[in-house]
Amino acid sequence: YIFLYIYTEFMNQKITETQYKEINLLYKNNNSSCKIAKLFNVTNTTILRILKKNNIKIRSLSESQQKYYFNKNYFNKINTAEKAQVLGFIWGDGYIRQNKYVYGLAIGIHERDFKYLEIIKNCLESEHKIKIKNKLATFVISNKILAEKLTQLGCMNNKSFIIKFPSEDVIPNHLIKFFILGFFEANGCITFCLDKMGYRHVNVNICSTYDVCSKILEFWHKIGYGGTLSCHKNGKNYIFSLGGAKQVNLFLKYIYENCSF
Repeated sequence: YIFLYIYTEFMNQKITETQYKEINLLYKNNNSSCKIAKLFNVTNTTILRILKKNNIKIRSLSESQQKYYFNKNYFNKINTAEKAQVLGFIWGDGYIRQNKYVYGLAIGIHERDFKYLEIIKNCLESEHKIKIKNKLATFVISNKILAEKLTQLGCMNNKSFIIKFPSEDVIPNHLIKFFILGFFEANGCITFCLDKMGYRHVNVNICSTYDVCSKILEFWHKIGYGGTLSCHKNGKNYIFSLGGAKQVNLFLKYIYENCSF
């Protein structure tokens, strides 16, 4: 113990005031204490002591293992159109992935829709990479804090038959349409078909759980428009539908007005 104390004090003596500032800056820029210790040829304990002395918060194990930066506070409060739209897209095509390698957010979509992942990556100020394999584009952020926050908001794994529409505590009324827009871009579609007489028909369809689809229908009725709800052929999901060019145009104009992306 005496030797360790003398050794530590000796190592501390080698750190100049300029190096103290460098250490603080390196740590704030997401360099690990172990990496900084190697750079200055001192122990990890010495670096941690310096950081604490300068009132710098020491990262948790989960945080210290984070290789790529992203805005961890993004979902703390859904208070903008952009955040509501991003959350809606995650509700549709994202999920909480949890296994021995990953605990965090995962989004997987067809490569032709790659642009949506780029937009969400930019919104989150993320350095994480988007990967494409077998025509599937995936974006994964492995972070316990993010996973727990999204779970708290209502996102989950294996959600296709159980996901619920967010409460008003999560999405304020004035931002609901942007959440629906994000969800529509993930889980919705516009279809065209010809009837027996050769007339062309257009429809908007959104497929999800009864809770989600019924809340979308309720919202749409509140603002004075139509829409129907029907059971999916799988017997578990439901479909919110709007038919006719006039209704579809009203729907698209309304939800895309003042949208963030």
